[in-house]
Amino acid sequence: MFHHDVLSKMRKETSGARALEYILRFWMHDRLSTFPGYHRAAAAAAEIMREIGLSRVEIIEYPTTGKNLFSDWEGPQGWDAISGILEVTAPDGTTRRIADRRADPCHLMLWCGSTPPKGLKAKIVRADTKKSIKGKLLFQDTVPLDDKLRTRIIEQGALGVISDELPYWPEARVREENMHLVRWHNAFLFPQNRENLLAFSIKPVDGDWLRSLLDKNGEVEAFARVETRLYDDSLPVTTGVIPGVKEPEKEVWLTQHLHEIGAHDNASGVGTALEAARAILDLVRQGKLEPPQRTIRVICSWEVIGFLAHLTAHPEIAKQAICAFNPDMVGANQDICKSWLQIYVEPHNNPSFIDDLTIDLTRELYKDHPRWHWEVKPFMINDNFLADPLIDIPCPSLIFLRDRFYHTSSDRPENLSTEVMGEMAGLLAAGVYTVTNGGWKAAGELAEVIYNGALHELVDMAAEHKESQAYDERLQYLMPVLEKRLDSVQNLAFTAKERGDLSGKTRSLKKRLALFAETARPAGKKFTRKPATKLEREAHKIVPVRKIWGSYSLARVPKKVKQQRNLADFSSWSYDHNIPIFWADGKRSVFEIQWLIGHESGKTPKLDELMTLFKTLEEYKYFSLKKR
Repeated sequence: MFHHDVLSKMRKETSGARALEYILRFWMHDRLSTFPGYHRAAAAAAEIMREIGLSRVEIIEYPTTGKNLFSDWEGPQGWDAISGILEVTAPDGTTRRIADRRADPCHLMLWCGSTPPKGLKAKIVRADTKKSIKGKLLFQDTVPLDDKLRTRIIEQGALGVISDELPYWPEARVREENMHLVRWHNAFLFPQNRENLLAFSIKPVDGDWLRSLLDKNGEVEAFARVETRLYDDSLPVTTGVIPGVKEPEKEVWLTQHLHEIGAHDNASGVGTALEAARAILDLVRQGKLEPPQRTIRVICSWEVIGFLAHLTAHPEIAKQAICAFNPDMVGANQDICKSWLQIYVEPHNNPSFIDDLTIDLTRELYKDHPRWHWEVKPFMINDNFLADPLIDIPCPSLIFLRDRFYHTSSDRPENLSTEVMGEMAGLLAAGVYTVTNGGWKAAGELAEVIYNGALHELVDMAAEHKESQAYDERLQYLMPVLEKRLDSVQNLAFTAKERGDLSGKTRSLKKRLALFAETARPAGKKFTRKPATKLEREAHKIVPVRKIWGSYSLARVPKKVKQQRNLADFSSWSYDHNIPIFWADGKRSVFEIQWLIGHESGKTPKLDELMTLFKTLEEYKYFSLKKR
């Protein structure tokens, strides 16, 4: 097959050692986790793009203040950290320094505030204390590190927080083996810290020591001296292209976030994408590949927010992109990091051939690596938010999870595997080049791959749904998803004749799927769903129409309103929360959306809660609601 042949060529060309060289040039800046560092990292990435031969390389800056919105994502306040220490004095006079920014950048949480120049003394108490916390530092122990705690700190006049919290996963990270990790906290003070709160992240071993002191004494003395800067800044978007020679207006993206603490998360994604682009260019120069027929764009920025800033400023570019690939943590030494490849596919409301292409390339690649594990996962929200049907850039994410060093300062280059990065760069390059140059041949082959995968899904469905109405209900949901995946191969065609030929092929394959589904159908009644209650009839008449793309955090909705309407925890990172928004296409009713959600997620939302959500979205200008 075309994509297998291309994969073979790419694997001979891509080099994980070269990807690591790229990584070391920008990670040294990103690891500091400051906005000046982010700008230096963007400049280093742009320099590499120029060196490998990308065209139209640029860094585009989008102002960000901590108060502005990109779609419905808040733009962060700028932050720089010069120094920061936290020392604790035990009752016996022993002093231990448990945080030092210069020794480990993660000791200060992002957007940590400053002390007076000479520092300050304060008491440390547990966050769950019932006593006054005014003027004290809270040790977050059994209390969640969340917005509720932050609000309490502000309202009751505490100075800030100390945390040794780390997420643990039995297969990757257990506490007893990771007592010296320091977590990178990028959420607690997001998106801004106007109150100048202090926030320290400490090792679990120091957390246990502090915990024992507080158990015995209730409070302990501390000294903190922190110098940081909070200010308005900008988010850099770094991009460059390999111009297409036949359809340059159509683009395929390699999209990956810069500007995090980790060599794996996600310097590895940027490094492998750059190496994939270099390999394509060099194989073209060597005459081993035809030049890309469509434009290949490499684009890097702050996770989700930077890309949303770019799309919001230039909405026309979404129409140029056929699809994207999102490498996010793709360089793990799997024996050390204990993570493996997970491919997060498109949501069911925007099915695409790109998932089948990515999965088949991975299957082919991993034949040579029997010890490497991989799996396919349902859609989740990260930089692949581009798959939102309103944006319509299908974008599988390739992520090695769960990683032992995830979001800690121990996510360092020595934990990367050049072998893995070389192979992943080859996979990315093959995927991109198949979309730019595969044409009718690759489309026909992928249609067969999709058809075979769809047959397996129908077989599984028949095994799970043996009752006639249950079978028919699931079939009514699943068949359009499978058919749209088949139809999407049309995006690979170059000419009207090719599209016509492909249309005939996909029609034939869809008929064969329908015939199989009918053959497997249990005897009995078919499924019908009609509104029966007053609420269902009302929901069937209301059609939500979106005004804002991307996932939502409900940043425009007042906190009190969200609490009253049971929307306080609504998160832009949660597809469970945003799935109603993605299914709303301006044609479906709320009643229909409820049914679709139940089939994609396996959890049917309560209709009254769904109505509350859409009415709230209308009230705060995310949606309009039209009547049928």
